[in-house]
Amino acid sequence: MGDGMDQETIRRKQGALRTILNLMDVPELRKDVTVGANLRWLLRNLAANNGKHPMFDTAHTLLKQLYREARK
Repeated sequence: MGDGMDQETIRRKQGALRTILNLMDVPELRKDVTVGANLRWLLRNLAANNGKHPMFDTAHTLLKQLYREARK
């Protein structure tokens, strides 16, 4: 059993996160979740305008998983 996500899992999580971000108040240029700098920015700033959004917890969990994977 490997300790990383396979590419298909990463793509699915990125797609799910993009879908959620499109429902939130997020600058368009920060929605590219394939860019590590955007993942860092979103981790720091997503709660500012979206902390009460019903999908915030899901988005934050996906962000943490994708950021952790991107740092490997």
